[in-house]
Amino acid sequence: MTYAPASSNENSISGYPEVEIGRSADGFLVARTGDTAFAMLPASDGRHYLATGWRIRRPIAEWMRSDFYGHCGALADEAAFRTKVEQNAGDQRERRALGRREIWSTAQTPWGHRRAPRSSRTG
Repeated sequence: MTYAPASSNENSISGYPEVEIGRSADGFLVARTGDTAFAMLPASDGRHYLATGWRIRRPIAEWMRSDFYGHCGALADEAAFRTKVEQNAGDQRERRALGRREIWSTAQTPWGHRRAPRSSRTG
């Protein structure tokens, strides 16, 4: 299932990343926007929380609870979940509009050799 954003800009980045919402193999409400995966997972007392994962390449219907490792706070309901996902997609669109690109950098740190992406403005 693909979820159309409530509002979009008519520019070249408006549709990226696409928001895709569905149900996991475990029956949880899940979503993908770009490489970021989200799940509305149950907490105690009937509450829910927002969980995140990264680069889950399988179809949404095959996702499992074990694919998610980040905890991003409580969710009141399904509408709150959809709002959080759409906010993240909007943030990704805004970052893309900045025209930055990732440059891989190797850096020596006190903790050892580190390879990590850095953002750089193009142009």
